[in-house]
Amino acid sequence: MPNKGLTDSEALHSSETLQTPEPYMPSFHMKSLIRDHSMADYAYEVILKRIKEFQDELDDEHEVALQLASFGQSITLAVTAIGYSNPSTLVFYGYVNGRPATLIQHMSQLNFLLLSVQKQDPGKPPRRIGFELPTED
Repeated sequence: MPNKGLTDSEALHSSETLQTPEPYMPSFHMKSLIRDHSMADYAYEVILKRIKEFQDELDDEHEVALQLASFGQSITLAVTAIGYSNPSTLVFYGYVNGRPATLIQHMSQLNFLLLSVQKQDPGKPPRRIGFELPTED
């Protein structure tokens, strides 16, 4: 195809000489390159990983609890589930002194201690926080 008076650099970018390339779309496996690590879903995954590691070390007589120190007193929350709401809210479900409790926490306020506590009902298996970490598959 004749150059039609275009310079070499202009010819390289001319639609007459090149086909328009397909738009670049990152693959699913590149998710971490475009992930917003400031969002609650990422904090959720990090916390779940840490809790799972802690929980895996417990014997059959103990369960996971969180000790919270941001209420002017020390409160122990026996955790049963964790959730989140982007962009910045984490939710912890469980029991405080045997009563149902829900802690709604802004990510900037996260500060707790993981504890091993005696299971509440000695006749039952220990309660574990049931979750699966997201995978890239």
